[in-house]
Amino acid sequence: MSQYSQTLSLYLKHFHPDQIFLIWFEDIYQQPEILVHDIFSFLGVDPMFSPKTINKKSNPARSSHYAPLQFMIRRFNMAVALLGFSGVIKKLKMAGLGDFVMKMTSKPIRKETIPEEEKQYILMQVKEDIQRLEKMTGKDLSHWLV
Repeated sequence: MSQYSQTLSLYLKHFHPDQIFLIWFEDIYQQPEILVHDIFSFLGVDPMFSPKTINKKSNPARSSHYAPLQFMIRRFNMAVALLGFSGVIKKLKMAGLGDFVMKMTSKPIRKETIPEEEKQYILMQVKEDIQRLEKMTGKDLSHWLV
């Protein structure tokens, strides 16, 4: 899944590099305002516009306390949408009900440390692809290999 140079090369077979805008996670995390400006400029829309929620973390990863309840909530949402009442769900979410239910039925996922042996194995698998991606994009990605 991490073979980014392979994926990019497929796009480059059909699109000129000027038609492709690469987004790096580091930029989303470290400088979202600059990234949004660059994306808007690339798309030809007003680069001065700044979304109000630009620094708000959305859809954070969570682990369910009650997987069956989460499953039922998703099924309920789909059924309501199929019946043509998706606007009701949207309004309930905007009122904060979705966040409340999520907080009550789940907890944030804790980052776990990858054992060094597994980390080295993963790095071995992706090293060549990362080096090819560096050449293709001109971006230093050496921090990906640490």
